[in-house]
Amino acid sequence: RRHCDSDVMGNIPIVTDAALVAALADGDAGALRELYERHGAWLHARLLRRCNDSEVVVEVVQDTFVVLWKDARRFSQDVEVVSWLWGSAVRRMDGTGKGSA
Repeated sequence: RRHCDSDVMGNIPIVTDAALVAALADGDAGALRELYERHGAWLHARLLRRCNDSEVVVEVVQDTFVVLWKDARRFSQDVEVVSWLWGSAVRRMDGTGKGSA
């Protein structure tokens, strides 16, 4: 089930990834931090399956979130954030020549 910005779990509102990207586009650095906390670890782990050079993986993850930060205003709400992160990271990994795509 998709979460809406108005969904509530107990008394804690659920903030969607899309809402965080919109906040990021408005200059909210905390939104980038939250997105990284949600997605940085799994992205790192999945990229390590493609490349066993952890320094390259760390750089790719960092670059991916920097691009999200820079392009947040142009981010399409029709795209799932996790899909965008994965696709962007894989393209960056493939660009290093170290991925095993």
